[in-house]
Amino acid sequence: MSLLLAFSIWLMHNLSQNYTEIVDVYVRAKSNVSGHSQLSVTPVPLTARCRTRGFDIIRLNKSDAGHPEVIEFAPSDLHDMGRGAYYITGSDLNKYIQPILGNNASNTTILNDTLVFNFAYEVNKKVPVRTICNVTYKSQYINIGDLKVEPDSVYIYGDPLHLEKIDCVVTEPFSMTELSADASGRIGIEPIRGIRMSADEIEYHLQVERYVEITAEMPVKAVNVPLRRNLVIYPSVAKVRFCCAFPLRVNPQDEIKFYIDFKDFENSLNGRCLARASDIPEGVFGYVMEPQVFDCVESVK
Repeated sequence: MSLLLAFSIWLMHNLSQNYTEIVDVYVRAKSNVSGHSQLSVTPVPLTARCRTRGFDIIRLNKSDAGHPEVIEFAPSDLHDMGRGAYYITGSDLNKYIQPILGNNASNTTILNDTLVFNFAYEVNKKVPVRTICNVTYKSQYINIGDLKVEPDSVYIYGDPLHLEKIDCVVTEPFSMTELSADASGRIGIEPIRGIRMSADEIEYHLQVERYVEITAEMPVKAVNVPLRRNLVIYPSVAKVRFCCAFPLRVNPQDEIKFYIDFKDFENSLNGRCLARASDIPEGVFGYVMEPQVFDCVESVK
């Protein structure tokens, strides 16, 4: 018993020491590569020289194709070779030393130039991401453009009959209140039972600027009227409320012209037309016109 105890203490002591060895480890990749299954079909061998504990060397050398290390790789580190094959370079593999060889590994050199993984094709569908968001702004502040999300669509994987019924995925509900500056962040996508997605969260960004309102009476004129024809517009003047960046960089009354195209009148059913605006300069976020619809009548010159 004493000899057995002494041998056990000696063995534990030696195995807890660090040694430099060349080890062969079988690796199976896990990743969200578009249009393919999440796990690679077969494991591939990785060879590395590292310094680690004796316990870890024994564990790593016991790795084989039947008991591989499953490592999750970022899709950006896997490069498409076509036909379901993706490779990762030796330099990128350095990011995954700890998951592959263990936390005690040091002075590591990956001896493979690349590893190639094969991912089976899987039934998938690309759908847009819809945001469930409530936004409020401080007085005199407004959003510039729509809420931008990245990615704006995802691949979903699952039973074909289930996929047919899904037209989009939605984010978790979130709110942004009393905004007076740009807002950005990350928000999760609501999971769907039985469905795997290529991403489980999105980044969002909303541009916000301060604005000032300018109200003016603007004439509305007819354009593209053929020779010997005349188009009369009622009313010929509209009240327009412009929303402009603060501080004011342009005077919209000098830059913007409102008009009704004679072709729009010809295509209308009852002569009622919407006025168009000439090129809106930078610094004018938008406008509201009253009235919105104008009565147009063709008269003889």
